[in-house]
Order: sequence, then C-alpha cells, then structure tokens
Amino acid sequence: MSTKEAFIPIRKNEAAKTIRDKYLLSPFVLKCLRLHIMDEFLRLALDLIEASEKHEHYRDVECINLIASEGLKSPAVKEMLRLSMDLESRYAEGENDLDGHVKKRYYQGQKYMTIIENCATDLMKTLFKCSWADVRLVSGTHANLAAFKGLSMATKNNKMVVTPLSCGAHISHDYTGLAGMVLGLVNIDHAYDAEEMTIDPDRSASIIRAAKPGIVTFGGSLFLFPHPVKELRSVADEVGAYIVYDAAHVLGLIAGGMFQDPLREGAD
Repeated sequence: MSTKEAFIPIRKNEAAKTIRDKYLLSPFVLKCLRLHIMDEFLRLALDLIEASEKHEHYRDVECINLIASEGLKSPAVKEMLRLSMDLESRYAEGENDLDGHVKKRYYQGQKYMTIIENCATDLMKTLFKCSWADVRLVSGTHANLAAFKGLSMATKNNKMVVTPLSCGAHISHDYTGLAGMVLGLVNIDHAYDAEEMTIDPDRSASIIRAAKPGIVTFGGSLFLFPHPVKELRSVADEVGAYIVYDAAHVLGLIAGGMFQDPLREGAD
C-alpha cells in the first residue's frame, strides 16, 4: 500500500475516506493503515483533524475574538510557531542569571534553545524598557504564582491588597483562587469606584496604610481604565510593599504605547 494515499473503511455505511500526506502523522499510523486495524482509532483521529481545521477557520474567518487575553496572532508569530514545532515538547530546565539570560541547563542538546530564549528575553526587555524579563512562564497564572510566592517570602508578609474579584481582578489574585487556596495569602480589597469603574486612590491609600501588606496588586482580567499605580506608589513605599501589576490582558496595548506604562508609573 502506498504511503501517499490509503483507504480505510470509516463507518459501516460510508464510502472509504482518503487520508493524504498531511494526515500521515507517524510510522505508527502508517503501520495501522497497512495492517487494516484500529479503524475506530483512525476514525477518531480523522474527526479530530476535521474539528481542528473547522476551529481554525471559525476563529480566523467567521468570528471576532473580543477576549483580551486571546488576541490574534500576527503572521510573524504564526511563522515562528510553525518553525518551532520541536520546542513545544522539549525540556529546557535550568537557571537564569540576574540579566534574565540562561546561566545553566539541566538537559543536553540545548544550544539553540538557549539562543532562542536569550533573544526572546532581550526582545521583551527592549519592548517594555525593563532591566529583567522571564519568558519561560506559560501563562499569567504561573507568572502570578512566581511573583506572589517570591515577594511574600521576601517581605515575610502574607497580606496583599487586591482589586475585588467582582470588580475585574483575575481569579489567581483572590482568596478563592491561587493566592488564597494555594499560597495561603490574605486578601484585603482595594476601594473600588463603581461609577468611575476603577480603583479609588484616596480610599485605597487609607486601606494600604492600615493593612500594611507585603504586596499591592493592580491590573487583572476586566478593567477598562488605567489603575492608580503612580498615585499609590509612595503609599506602598511607606509600608514596605511591592507593587505587582497583572498586565496579561492589556500587554499588547502597553507594548504599543496605547495604555498606561506601569513600570514607568512605579510597578515593581
């Protein structure tokens, strides 16, 4: 049987389907075809491929994605993903230096991965005008985990002032999520102005002074207007707190200079 084209019965009352080169994903699949076995597995594989293709067309062509954290990928990003398929399943554990560059690897065969990671780190540092960046974290929740854990340990303080979950904070900031259930941090809510749809800086200043937290958070999942980072920087300094700005959903706007610049306004 040709590896270019094979026919397999898919359903009892259907004609045979054609599986072409792009669907012949591994020697294992080819072996199944040659032996005429595992029809059910191959039917499911075909259904998966068909659904994936329909999903890509639906998301790219038929709808407008209004979820801020799921912005459209640029052609450059899509090309990088196409070129970097091996990276998605490659271990690259190690240690980074104070500049954010790879210092040590725990696995072999990492020469080019180290170049890629160091280049990506330098691009982020340039784009966001910062002295350090870490591109290894795979989601905003993982980034919050690293920040909240590290800073709460550094300050020996388990209290953090956060935007209320009902006012747009990410679940990982909340006592019911990562911050409380995993890290054991205690939430104190910012004062939120429902009319202005943002944090009230004057009332929040009083809350921070009274609570004396180790961390003051801004940003989150749902917020339309800049948060008062600049207005509350000095108050955080008074109580020895770090400012964490969760920029996951506005990162593109910050990079493009179309939103507040939290690092220039005082975020740590």
